[in-house]
Amino acid sequence: MGATNCPETPRQRMISMMYLVLTALLALNVSKDILDAFVIVNDGLTKTTENFNAANQGIYQEFDKQYQLSKTKVEKWKNKADEVKKKADELFAKFDEFKLKILTTAGEDEAIVTENGKTRIDGLKIAAKDNTDVPAQIMITEGGGAELKKLMDEFRTFLISLVKESKGDDNLMSSLEVFLNTNEHTDEATGEVHPWESYNFEHLPMIAVITIMSKIQGDIRNSEAKVINFLMQQISGDDIPFNKVDAIVYSPSTDIISGGDYQAQIFIAAYDTLAKPEFYIGKFDKSHKLEGTEGTDWWKLDSVANGKGFYKVPSPSVGIKEYTGFIKLPTPKGDKYYDFSAGYKITPPSAAVSPTKMMVFYIGVDNPVKVSAAGIPPDKVQAVGQGCTLSPKGNGEYIARVKAGKECFVSVSGEVGGKNMSFGREKFIIKRIPDPIPGIGGRKNGEGIARSSLAAGSFIYARRPDGFDFECTFKVLSFSLSVDVGGTTKEEKANGAAITGGQAQLISKVKIGGNVVFKNIKAVGPDGEVRNLTPLVFSLQ
Repeated sequence: MGATNCPETPRQRMISMMYLVLTALLALNVSKDILDAFVIVNDGLTKTTENFNAANQGIYQEFDKQYQLSKTKVEKWKNKADEVKKKADELFAKFDEFKLKILTTAGEDEAIVTENGKTRIDGLKIAAKDNTDVPAQIMITEGGGAELKKLMDEFRTFLISLVKESKGDDNLMSSLEVFLNTNEHTDEATGEVHPWESYNFEHLPMIAVITIMSKIQGDIRNSEAKVINFLMQQISGDDIPFNKVDAIVYSPSTDIISGGDYQAQIFIAAYDTLAKPEFYIGKFDKSHKLEGTEGTDWWKLDSVANGKGFYKVPSPSVGIKEYTGFIKLPTPKGDKYYDFSAGYKITPPSAAVSPTKMMVFYIGVDNPVKVSAAGIPPDKVQAVGQGCTLSPKGNGEYIARVKAGKECFVSVSGEVGGKNMSFGREKFIIKRIPDPIPGIGGRKNGEGIARSSLAAGSFIYARRPDGFDFECTFKVLSFSLSVDVGGTTKEEKANGAAITGGQAQLISKVKIGGNVVFKNIKAVGPDGEVRNLTPLVFSLQ
């Protein structure tokens, strides 16, 4: 995309040398041959300047082409180049204007030739090539030289400031100072100081003045070329060179729930396999100074190949891990920094085992339920019951309660990509709580029991059955006592769980070794259902 200055050819160097030699000879002799030689030099300078201008036009065309490809990137530099062209053309035309004014004032109209709509000077047709009065009149007396000096100074200042604000190098600005120099000239022989306009246009033959103007016009085009080439280079100055292009597919997640959308970015990634970037992982400030200690708080990647860095870190603990860093890339214009941040989630190894024949909710008790969906955060998952009520506890946990029926359902849904999605439902069997087991004094059914354990006020309890882990309590409502006293069966009923005084008197009459029977035990649990429990039979000790 860049362009370069037109290299000076041997012929152009020869013309420049002839120009210097002839201007020196003017001080010694102004013969016809020397004056005619100036015509040759002027034609050569004019041709060289035309070559510069043609090359410059090619660069401006390249600006137009690049602008169409990337307006945002190129617009700034194209506008600057267009401004350079405008000012260079205006200054160049001003020199042409004074050339023609000198010739017409001197009556040398025949030397002004128009061909194919273009005007040029035919130096051989100038009759009074040695005329020194008219050039001095136009350029010194009438102030033409001072006007050109002012325009030259403005053009030079404009170009240098343009390069400086675009962070150009000192060599370019120095060359502009040389090419567009308008300083005073000191005569080494006499020590006299001559202003720029006097040194270039006073006491010189007409053809020499025209040739000097042509030489300055060439310097204008050369300076223009240097600056617009510099501006062209700025378009790609921040570009990263690359020699490898890969197709990349990036997806935030490769685990997609059925019914969800798979999303991916597909793009071309270009990189330089020969580049030697440095990769750093850790926290850093605005100047890219890393915080903390190397090896503990930040790391420089050792695994780098083909312009890529490879990051590998152990994962001892579960959870979401985030990290930041930057890439340091050396470029001809200095180091470039590219910041990045990323993260990953570490999950423990797990397996799911579902008891397909034990999906049960019990009436009257809290049935704990944990709901989750693969790849979805718990706060994005919801559960709703049909035939049961669900109370959320947080972190995907719920309490289910049922009152009646044979079966119920739990439906699960969640938010995926901003949309609510159903993940299905599970069926649960509704069952009554198993009958509790009655007891008294901590003794098991069929065991011996002391008479003191059956005194008035002792009570029968109903505990949850072995293996039933749900929290629940039962209340004994009533029971009957049956004992054998003197060969006769005696019974007495009690309302509540406590042994009555009457029952205690009957028990006191039972002989040691005799049986004490508690029957018709009725209890009620959290489901409200009254249960008839298994009788208790004890041997009195």
